[in-house]
Amino acid sequence: MKRQHWMIAGLGLVLTLTSTALGQKDAEATFDLRPIWKSGQQSRYRLTQEEKTTIEIVGLAKPQSTTTKMTAEVTWQVTKANKEGGGTATLTIDKLTMSITDRKGNTTVVSATEGEEKARQFVTAMTGSPLTVTIGGNGGVESIQGHEAIQSKAGDQGKNLDADYFKELAMDLAVLFGGKKGVKTGAEWTQDHTSKHRLGKIAAKATYKAAGVEYISKIPVVLINRTADIRFEPKLRDGGPPIDLKTTDTKSTAQIMFDMSRKEVVGANFDHVLQLEISRTVGSRTLRSVYREAANTQLIRISEK
Repeated sequence: MKRQHWMIAGLGLVLTLTSTALGQKDAEATFDLRPIWKSGQQSRYRLTQEEKTTIEIVGLAKPQSTTTKMTAEVTWQVTKANKEGGGTATLTIDKLTMSITDRKGNTTVVSATEGEEKARQFVTAMTGSPLTVTIGGNGGVESIQGHEAIQSKAGDQGKNLDADYFKELAMDLAVLFGGKKGVKTGAEWTQDHTSKHRLGKIAAKATYKAAGVEYISKIPVVLINRTADIRFEPKLRDGGPPIDLKTTDTKSTAQIMFDMSRKEVVGANFDHVLQLEISRTVGSRTLRSVYREAANTQLIRISEK
């Protein structure tokens, strides 16, 4: 049976904490942050994201921004749990809505029944199609199956909806990538990760810190802070004028709540910034542009059974 959800009211407060008062028992305890699940356990999450992309051609045009907001409800169900952590789960996007504000300030709402045809096709393709996700013992996403059906339904918009795209989505849900056992409060550890980007590739070295423990309805929840050093690797194109690309600003931080009773993430807040300066030399003239993306993602478990 579904339990009454007991986390939502305190989420905003808890995610702002960098430490919490500890009793002697908590200070000496060790925690297993691996995904040690039970077959059949199911959680539903609400995921909200806002991303603002700004492009400026320095000296020629004012900065122009596009903002995309997305809200999704996602079901995560464990189909096979491994004794040492991880296993197989299904991930299904039950509902998806978006709003897009263009460079002129016009906002368009997109859902399965709203927006222009191609946008509705994208939302329809993304929803109701279960993906099979294989999770390793440290919470890493090892494989994705089923994305081909989504690509097919999305038509010409499906080329970017590959396995890597959905691996990144799965990593922001129930699993704590880099989870390990024997973690004490105050402990730090690192985890490397590489992900695709529309302009290239991002290599990140994340540092995790178990900041404290919060008890909600007597359930221990470990509070984890994560920061990451980011290295951007551009996708180089053949031909055209030579390009000089510099990374001028990066930020990757997260505050994560890990439910020790179910060994899964119950809530999280992610912030991401990437700013690039791109210079192109055409003849005797150098054109300089600045690309900046800033995103905030929030996750909350809304039900479980």
